[in-house]
Amino acid sequence: MEQQHNHHLPQQTQDQDALLVKPVMKRYIILFLFCMNACCKAFQWMQVPSATTKATVLYGVDNYIINLASIIFMLSFVVLSWPACYIIEHLGMRRAVLMASFGTAVGAVVKCFSCHEEGVWLLMLGQIIVSLCEQLIFSLPSRIASVWFPDNQVSFCVAMCVVGNQVGVALGFMVPHWYLNHAETRAEIGTGFYHMFIGTAGLSVAIFLLCVIAFDEEPKYAPGEARLKQRQLERAHKGEVTSMSKELGTLFSQMAELCKNRHLIMLSLSYGLVVGINYTIQTLLDQMLADADWPDEDLLVGTTGFIIIGAGIITTPFWGMIMDACHAYKLINVIIALGNVVSLACFSYAIVAKHSPISIYVSALFYGLFSVGFCVSALEYAVELTYPAPELVTSSIMNVMPQIGGTLCILLGSYLVDTFGNFTCGAFNSGVLLAGLVFVLVTKEDLKRQKAAAREKLPATNDSKLQEAVNGGQLA
Repeated sequence: MEQQHNHHLPQQTQDQDALLVKPVMKRYIILFLFCMNACCKAFQWMQVPSATTKATVLYGVDNYIINLASIIFMLSFVVLSWPACYIIEHLGMRRAVLMASFGTAVGAVVKCFSCHEEGVWLLMLGQIIVSLCEQLIFSLPSRIASVWFPDNQVSFCVAMCVVGNQVGVALGFMVPHWYLNHAETRAEIGTGFYHMFIGTAGLSVAIFLLCVIAFDEEPKYAPGEARLKQRQLERAHKGEVTSMSKELGTLFSQMAELCKNRHLIMLSLSYGLVVGINYTIQTLLDQMLADADWPDEDLLVGTTGFIIIGAGIITTPFWGMIMDACHAYKLINVIIALGNVVSLACFSYAIVAKHSPISIYVSALFYGLFSVGFCVSALEYAVELTYPAPELVTSSIMNVMPQIGGTLCILLGSYLVDTFGNFTCGAFNSGVLLAGLVFVLVTKEDLKRQKAAAREKLPATNDSKLQEAVNGGQLA
């Protein structure tokens, strides 16, 4: 009997370890590796559209073709949003990260061979490969936060993941113009793009190798009480076999139920319009400033884009702290949406009036204070409206809308800039943002998550990612 007891001792110890709460320092390595992946992916999204005028010279195509380098990412998002959730649930976080990191590296390498007049299709192939991996990265912050970080650091983890993505976008504006600022001929532009693509490919491969070595599925111990509850649920359902058709049926039934929520639809339409215009400005900024014929346009484009994204990175945590403090979700979203309308109108006027680069920079800073903040505030508001629905399903519905809105606005905005000029395009962008503001105003504030927290006498947290950890397994 003693021998039998010892035989089962390792399993008992393992079960006891699974019930311990102990954050590990490696969580910061995992966060760093994810942020590097997110940054590299976002950089590749913007590195070509931010230099549209140079790319059209190199490849001998019009602006619409180069704009596709950005639109590809949005269309891939729409197609792969829900399949990516399923892949992450069933293959695990490590495999998802390795797949995304490998695909990002392959796409970056392919683009190295595109730096000649006939290479536009290789460029698009590289963009397609990277974009197919985008959703695996985009869907992971909540999982990383709940699996690796203690309850009081979940918001920090999610915020850093968002910052990693935004840093990539900001660098996507700045870095190309370091290589292309004084390039005028096709040969010079091709050389500039080649050096940039080589650097991107080298970094992407290095990130993939680091992930292979250091990115783990999960820590030995639960980092917090929320993850501990999730592990207990997983242990309770261990051994249950569910067919793929049943799982997909559950997922689609949850989506269909959420789509009946009229206020979620109103908010998602607002989110699609406001964030879609943000994508449009990022993609068309080079076209807009080129149409205005500014001196030192390359430097102006890079600096302006960097200011917009940089201001958003700094102010996004500020909006989150306000929501944490007062829980006035609708009011904060209305303020941010209104700020987008006013600030973009000022930015458009600065471009048309052409007073000085300083006016461009100041208005870009004003716009950046609000443009990125809506990405966080609207998602948190959506979770409040749909509680206790799985946060992953709610965010997937929300995140599809900007991709559709952004695609349509980029195509129409590019036509307006090229055909009628910046004034017409600016008026169109402001009008779309105004419609987004109206949709927020008609959304009814029903804070279901806060009400549930009050009933259960739990701390009312603004962190929607914590709720996903508590409700873990609903998609499995």
